[in-house]
Amino acid sequence: MNEQEVTPEILGVLRSMDLLKGKDPDELTEWLGKAPFEGGAECALREFAHGERIITEGSFGNSFFILTRGSVNITLGPEALRLASLQKGSFFGEMTLISGLPRNASITALEACQAIEVPRRAFELWMKKPGPFRNAMDETYIERGLANHLRTIPGFAEIDPRALQELVKKIKLRIFSKDEMVVREGDDADSFYLIREGYVRVMKSMAGGEQRTVAYLKDGSYFGESALLRSERRNATIIAMGKVEVIQVMKEDFFALVNRDAAFADRLVEEDRRRVADKPSSTKASSPLGFVGEVVERGLVKATSALVIHLNVCTRCGNCVKACAELHDGISRLTRHGMLFEAPVRQTLTVLEPLLVTTSCMHCLDPECMVGCPTGAITRDVNGEVIIQDSCIGCGNCARRCPYGNISMADARGKEELAKQHTGAPLIGGYLKFWKTPEDEPMMHEIESSNQKAVIRRIAVKCDLCQDYNYNHGCVHNCPYGAIERMDAGAYLRDVRGLE
Repeated sequence: MNEQEVTPEILGVLRSMDLLKGKDPDELTEWLGKAPFEGGAECALREFAHGERIITEGSFGNSFFILTRGSVNITLGPEALRLASLQKGSFFGEMTLISGLPRNASITALEACQAIEVPRRAFELWMKKPGPFRNAMDETYIERGLANHLRTIPGFAEIDPRALQELVKKIKLRIFSKDEMVVREGDDADSFYLIREGYVRVMKSMAGGEQRTVAYLKDGSYFGESALLRSERRNATIIAMGKVEVIQVMKEDFFALVNRDAAFADRLVEEDRRRVADKPSSTKASSPLGFVGEVVERGLVKATSALVIHLNVCTRCGNCVKACAELHDGISRLTRHGMLFEAPVRQTLTVLEPLLVTTSCMHCLDPECMVGCPTGAITRDVNGEVIIQDSCIGCGNCARRCPYGNISMADARGKEELAKQHTGAPLIGGYLKFWKTPEDEPMMHEIESSNQKAVIRRIAVKCDLCQDYNYNHGCVHNCPYGAIERMDAGAYLRDVRGLE
């Protein structure tokens, strides 16, 4: 936004909000304005007509909105169940920036509206500073996020909404880091936990004193109810497998809910019986402690699009790497190195095959690479795919933060220089180039007649799923034996029936 757009009316609305309490007009104007570097993110003033959709449930976003005029409606699901309405001075859309998850509701203008769209970078800048902005966001996250999350968990969706709303006011949101202990076996049971996001390991002490992993739990699961219902001490240790968000319900609030809803108590007892009866198999391929446990342990479970090579089919011809380089200006976005697994063949629990998860962007559910980008260049599109925009300044933050080494730094040359590079990629690379938008390619006479020196700068590069080629993955289409594929880790685990 420029200074002319920051009107006294807008400043008046912003200064009336608890979110921006204590901020003076100059500070607000600077925050709303252009970022102090080329290509940086900046806030934008948006106008929406009556009935216009502002946010669509299930999509990903890279901004949140502050409503400065008009009102909006919040709806959930295909039946557009109305949750609430918001007036000027309200904000929405922050949940996906905090959690990294898709939009959890749709927002529609009830009348002609005006809103400030705040990009991720500006949001993160103020979230780092202690004060009203961060406090208000934390409180709203608990109030909005946890209430919506509880409605999605089987067993909780049937509870009286009023009882859930009362519970939300009392529960705590706790965040644990990788390898941090959530509960310890043998401790007093003082609360009940629901996993909002992430995975945990369940460990128990064996007869010889060793600690053994007996299960993994993911978001939507809960634990701690058995010890409370039986008035016993904790019967297992729970360890966070990565960043984990859990909802903690204290003992007195748990029993208040149980006493209020007898059906809820019956569901908990039935679930406890099912867990006792459902003992894991000792077969490596089907056991949660075999392939599935390894996938969780090594973080692959976060991948929505892992590039996997079936090594028992691959002939090491290198066509996949060559085709990728041909389609991306001579810079390949993958190498045939990475994580090795002995994995069960789909729908078969007794046959194993060697799989290589290559060093190619996996488009994670919770991308660590996006944290701390100074220009907001690495972001997600509406489909959740992680992309790098032209505002990349080559700082290398994303490459250092990626836990899998799937982002690299490369010299980006001018188009004239890059067009002269030849990688020897097979015919399929040239075929797929027909998918590319014609205006993005230089004409031959422009290449031959140009005497300008190529401009070289450092940028981050990663797999972009061949977006410019209508998602016709060059590496996959160029494999003559069908040995390479894109795979959603969660869907694969469901296929092998290892993690429901």
